[in-house]
Amino acid sequence: MSAYEPPTATYPIFDSLAFVSPNSVSITLAEADARYLARNNIATSNATLTSFAGDITVGNSKLDYVSGTGLYINGTANSEKIIMNVLNGVAATKQKIELSTNHMDLYDAVRITDSSDPTDYTLFQQSTTTLNIDNVVTSSTINFKTTSSAPASVTSLSLSSTAITANLPITLGYTTTPTTSGQLGYRLKTNGTLTNTTMVSTTFYNFLTAGLSIPIGVWIVEFFVQATATAVAGSVTSLLTGLSTATGGFSGGTGSVQLLGTQNYPAVAGTISGRATTTFQNTAVTTYYFPVQLTFGATAATTAAASSFFTITRIA
Repeated sequence: MSAYEPPTATYPIFDSLAFVSPNSVSITLAEADARYLARNNIATSNATLTSFAGDITVGNSKLDYVSGTGLYINGTANSEKIIMNVLNGVAATKQKIELSTNHMDLYDAVRITDSSDPTDYTLFQQSTTTLNIDNVVTSSTINFKTTSSAPASVTSLSLSSTAITANLPITLGYTTTPTTSGQLGYRLKTNGTLTNTTMVSTTFYNFLTAGLSIPIGVWIVEFFVQATATAVAGSVTSLLTGLSTATGGFSGGTGSVQLLGTQNYPAVAGTISGRATTTFQNTAVTTYYFPVQLTFGATAATTAAASSFFTITRIA
């Protein structure tokens, strides 16, 4: 068959004579198909348009056109991927789409573009540990929407260049109780450790002898301080406390917090107590103490540190 030359004209039906001239032997239809239609090794076509009535198979993948639906790219071997690559300026694979059995990878950066103006797009880009979402349009907005049971689309959260707008209540917290200081809502209660001591008016008493190391964050602090009053009539002018870096005064931390104003006490044994709440921002891991200052006259008082405490709750 190596001497058969292809026909130089188009024939509506197979004509063996068109293949054998000037040779005198014949060629069958099957032999002509095998020689001139089959492609082996590397083949080059000069056709400007090629139409296929059926599917095209490439290795274990198939291009399948479904009328009325469109073109499918189907893998025909289990667990094999479909990968689309492009090259950068130095002929290295830069970006690609990779389809596997359980997910799709879009590498590096993904644009969602407005078809009416391709310069308007939002860019999703993974950069090591950070995901950047960038709407590049001037004065743009990113809306996060959900669907209600009506159903109706609801913009739950809207981000713009000037504001963050939440259109629904925001719930902060965890399904379980926060257990580390880095979690919002982490809460720690600390009771005083000072042994009972007779108090002198305006003198500072550190109810927490060893101090407490508090991590960086913004904290709500609730104080409760109690002292025991003996059966001597008198009055209390103020009861102050706070978280302080000093044991003998209010330095840093929350500063002084007023727990109790002027109170008169009869000549009956009882308790002096007060409660207050404040917030403070801790910018470095710091050890804080629990100083208490009671200002009083006539009545006698004794510290009750074990019954006193403060709680800290992280809010930011």
